[in-house]
Amino acid sequence: IIPKKLETRSSSVNMRDDPFSLYVALDKEEMAEGTLYYDDETSFEYHENNIFDYIHFQFNISELEAHPMMENYKKIKFDKIFIAGMKSTPKSATFACRTTNVTTQIANIHVDSEHLLHVDIAAMECDYSWTLKLNGSGKSILGGSLMIFAAIVHVLKYFM
Repeated sequence: IIPKKLETRSSSVNMRDDPFSLYVALDKEEMAEGTLYYDDETSFEYHENNIFDYIHFQFNISELEAHPMMENYKKIKFDKIFIAGMKSTPKSATFACRTTNVTTQIANIHVDSEHLLHVDIAAMECDYSWTLKLNGSGKSILGGSLMIFAAIVHVLKYFM
């Protein structure tokens, strides 16, 4: 799972408040994990006082969970989640904020021409402790090792 800011700006300072998107490349068991480290980008507070945010992401079959390991800023926003490697299209999705116990049905979910599942969570208000649940299964998306290859190619093209 790779966090990435989609908007390109003239400097990282100008991107500070931009939301992150998550790129999830599932393995053959439909699992993935990754982390996000975030600090103020200007001081040495991360080193001197352990002031930073660190979030662990884990996808297991139909759920993506965000677990805060270190929380100091609580400024990170997420807007989109892209998932490659799912065997079938989910029929619906729900977003559950664990700190507020609020669960919301997500309307904007679709598969693009590259077999990448898009989930828009920009409207969700939550800190770093949340779960995205993909409900039901629809038509088959893509199978086997081609799925993982497509996921890796799709993610890498954004880093080049």
